[in-house]
Amino acid sequence: MPTLTLTLTPTLTLDRAPTLNSRPSTVNQVIGATNPADAAAGSARAELLSRWAELGLPAAPTLGNNGVHASAGPLEGLKERCVWAGGSLETDALALALTGGANVPRATLRSWLDDNPVVVSLGGATDKIFDLTEEMGTEAVVALCTQPPPAAAAPRGGGDVSPLVAPPPDGFEWGATF
Repeated sequence: MPTLTLTLTPTLTLDRAPTLNSRPSTVNQVIGATNPADAAAGSARAELLSRWAELGLPAAPTLGNNGVHASAGPLEGLKERCVWAGGSLETDALALALTGGANVPRATLRSWLDDNPVVVSLGGATDKIFDLTEEMGTEAVVALCTQPPPAAAAPRGGGDVSPLVAPPPDGFEWGATF
């Protein structure tokens, strides 16, 4: 089984080989409960709580400042890398895969990240883009965006529709909030 290495700043590397059966078990095993005091032994939050002084943190992690954040899906992760970690659409590997190989227009990707709009997937599900791609792997999101929309999905009014989305059903508008 591959080992998952989680590196945090200040540097704390946690090597684990968890059973990654579902996202909740991954969160509990690797990251730990939101409240570090309730986190499973060996999880990142439990380690931060037990070693905060050694790591040079000004205080022990708490429920409100627990030291670790995980994104629910690749697009949300891309947004957070751009906001918190100095990432950009010009340099991030996922952004380049989407705007390059998957041919998602940069303006569409920017809209997804800035607005988290309600979209209709090729499968017909209507939800916010982050929710529709939650728990999908990066490769699955890129592959989904690479798929051409069905012929029936030609945009109404000649507008640009990303390959990830079909036109909204009658009565719905692109980017509408429900």
